[in-house]
Amino acid sequence: MNKQRILVTGASGFIGNALINLLKKEAMNHMPDYEIIGISRNISEQNEITDYYLLNYRKCDITCALDVQSLMTKYPPTMIFHLAANPLVSDGKPNITQTNILGTHNLLEYCPQGCKFIFISSATVYGDLGKEKICTETDLCNPTSIYGITKLACEKLIEIYTKQNKINSLILRLVAQVGPNNSHGVLKDFINKTLSLNSTFPILGQFPGSYKPYMHVNDTVKIIKSMGINHVNGIFNIAPNNSIYTKIIADIVTKRLNKLKEYIWTGQNWFGDNPVVKISNEKINKLYHFLNTIINKTSEEAIIQAIDDEMRFRGLNAN
Repeated sequence: MNKQRILVTGASGFIGNALINLLKKEAMNHMPDYEIIGISRNISEQNEITDYYLLNYRKCDITCALDVQSLMTKYPPTMIFHLAANPLVSDGKPNITQTNILGTHNLLEYCPQGCKFIFISSATVYGDLGKEKICTETDLCNPTSIYGITKLACEKLIEIYTKQNKINSLILRLVAQVGPNNSHGVLKDFINKTLSLNSTFPILGQFPGSYKPYMHVNDTVKIIKSMGINHVNGIFNIAPNNSIYTKIIADIVTKRLNKLKEYIWTGQNWFGDNPVVKISNEKINKLYHFLNTIINKTSEEAIIQAIDDEMRFRGLNAN
């Protein structure tokens, strides 16, 4: 039997690395017929490796058409998990369109006919739909950040290639992610502020802060993997059962780390932010009951688990 080849872009990134680790574990135990290739432009050619567990790391800049064409010729994939992206929602620099849009277009153009293309999109594509609106997959998208615009543009490119029968596509709209090895984000920032020697704790916005959903990356990649390797197509929100105020996150962090801080609200947020985000997970819950135990966790549970992860990494204890 020929092995199915899985290509993971952004393999050295936060979510990509978590997915690679999960796929590697599955390859050892349950997926012997899969070959896994992780690509990143942050891997030097000297550090390209192939290990015993069918995992290959390869250097590739997806914004370079020749790089992508060469990769697809040498390692034609059965399935692509496309996670490579500039992840900073507040970043409006030109390289974000290069990485997010051009990189996606190159992958779509040079991937094999009939390839399964799993695109990791974002709930930022919805934009600001109002304080009471719970966003569903059929809602009109009107992103307010450059990042959200690039993700929606990628979705439209994927839609065209799908209609042309070039690929079978699955688009997963993720909410904010927390967990080990995250280099940025509100939780990382709050942990650093809590552990600092400063008595004050600056928080963007006004009390009680933004209201958004959060998921733990280890739960998210289980969903990505399960939906990817099964015959699932279409667009799905990947979100927990609730959203949570920034103030509550700060309370959880300071209590978990047993530190008393004075919150200082800055009064403004960064341009393009959506202060209220409510995302429906009804579609995935109805269609894929085997994912219910993962998807029905709360934002609070994800935050607490991620704090404990970070404390273990730093060799500290959390309450």
